[in-house]
Amino acid sequence: MIEEMLFIARADNAEAVLQREKINLREEADCVAEFYQVLADDHGLVVEVAGQAVIDADKGLLWRALGNLIANAIQNTPAGGKVRIEVMQTGAKSATVTIANPGQGIAAEHLPHLFDRFYCIDKARTPGKNGTGLGLAIVHSIMQLHGGRIRVNSIPGEKTEFVLVFLAGA
Repeated sequence: MIEEMLFIARADNAEAVLQREKINLREEADCVAEFYQVLADDHGLVVEVAGQAVIDADKGLLWRALGNLIANAIQNTPAGGKVRIEVMQTGAKSATVTIANPGQGIAAEHLPHLFDRFYCIDKARTPGKNGTGLGLAIVHSIMQLHGGRIRVNSIPGEKTEFVLVFLAGA
């Protein structure tokens, strides 16, 4: 938790220096998904990656953001479900990555607060999940460092989608 708080503080003060490089977003998403497939197997889930894109980004921070979102999706998908990662080129140097999962979804009143530090949806609703409320704040900071953003769409009782938006020229 201390490391997570320090990361956010550095990002807020622009102390985090990006190590940008040209990245095949599909290849990196495949690698992160493969890493988390063991956790998915434990939950009786499949993680699927589709699409293609190339961006300039910091590979370590990209892995951190994807890993956080994939782990969250796995934790919130019912057994037998599928976590889908869709990579899409939206411009010469811009792309999106959508991490979608079926499940309980997130009520509308929580959506504006999801990226706030220490914000946790009712812990009684998710027993056994020991979050600090910093994971999504870190993903938000990573996207801001890249000049991008993160969006969330959720339909309670159906699905949740987190979308990482990498913008051209950022």
